[in-house]
Amino acid sequence: RKNITTHFEIVVETNAPPKTLPLIVTPINGIPMKKKFTFKTGAAKDQQSDYPLKYTFGYKIDNMTIIIGTFYEYQVARTQLPFADKIYTFVEVSDNNNATVHVRGQAVNANEKYKFDQSEIEFKLAEIEGNLKRNDYTKTLNSAVVFILTQKKLMSDEDLKKNEEKILEMLKNELESLRSSKAVTFV
Repeated sequence: RKNITTHFEIVVETNAPPKTLPLIVTPINGIPMKKKFTFKTGAAKDQQSDYPLKYTFGYKIDNMTIIIGTFYEYQVARTQLPFADKIYTFVEVSDNNNATVHVRGQAVNANEKYKFDQSEIEFKLAEIEGNLKRNDYTKTLNSAVVFILTQKKLMSDEDLKKNEEKILEMLKNELESLRSSKAVTFV
């Protein structure tokens, strides 16, 4: 009997997440539901085989995570923010194999006291309805969340309930329209 000795080598390659740049949000203070905030990061780097990269912009407020939007190879998002003292911003960058890195931006404030008059409230409700009619459901829901969270802090309970009911009615009508429609184009 002879002893046989063998050797082998195992190489395990893992997929590292993209190398990212910081997230910058401007301005850092603003009027809720009025001021547009810009979320911007630079182009992340990864292995050629891992492209295209996906950028998901969002923020955290009151134990909620709100996604502004998800874009491929686009490093900028603009949105209005709800009333809050501290809004924690982020971008997640993922490669096509779902290796993801979470980048925190600076905390921003949308807490400037502002009295919205009825025409501004009606304008925001019309904007929500217009986005809904264009089947832009991401914008619709983002606008509705900003509107409700802001109004929750700045309006009476009675006015808030009335406006929430208007938004719910819009959503209900859209669902009924989708249910009765044979051909639907989604954005």
